[in-house]
Amino acid sequence: MNEKCPKCEYIRQSTDYAPEGQCPKCQIIYSKYNNDNSNPPLINREEVQNNKPASLSANYIIKIAVAILVVAIIIIFTSKKDNSSVNLSDLMPDPETKIIMFSANYCGYCKLAKQLFEKYKVKYIEYDVQSSEAIYKNFKALQGSGVPLIFINNTRIEGYSEQSIIQVLKNEKLI
Repeated sequence: MNEKCPKCEYIRQSTDYAPEGQCPKCQIIYSKYNNDNSNPPLINREEVQNNKPASLSANYIIKIAVAILVVAIIIIFTSKKDNSSVNLSDLMPDPETKIIMFSANYCGYCKLAKQLFEKYKVKYIEYDVQSSEAIYKNFKALQGSGVPLIFINNTRIEGYSEQSIIQVLKNEKLI
């Protein structure tokens, strides 16, 4: 129990909490320490604790920021889709109909939007994105990502917001 540390020469006491085979004072492992000191320990805890974190140079930070900006610009420009292949007026068979809604039969918000249009007695055309591949392609060409996707004249409303829909209906003088 009175083992002597080969590095700091601390004599281990029965009250020390360090594991057997490790010096409670300098924390070295006795079996890994070479008595001839030709190979110093790999890690000296005092040196590690006193070292400050490495600081990044301003030049390095600028390079990282520019790289992130370039990647963001590339993503933005490559993700833009061409909407010119779908003309909203082509999707309105009746010239008096000014509202197009892309929906899905499982969508509760789509049902609320339909109820709102019926409440205000406005004409609308509904396209179920699950009913045909052509409708789904039109939905995607208009950058649709969720339903309901509503167009009132050329005003786009993504999702359901009763206040937004009513405001646009009033602005377009449909109610």
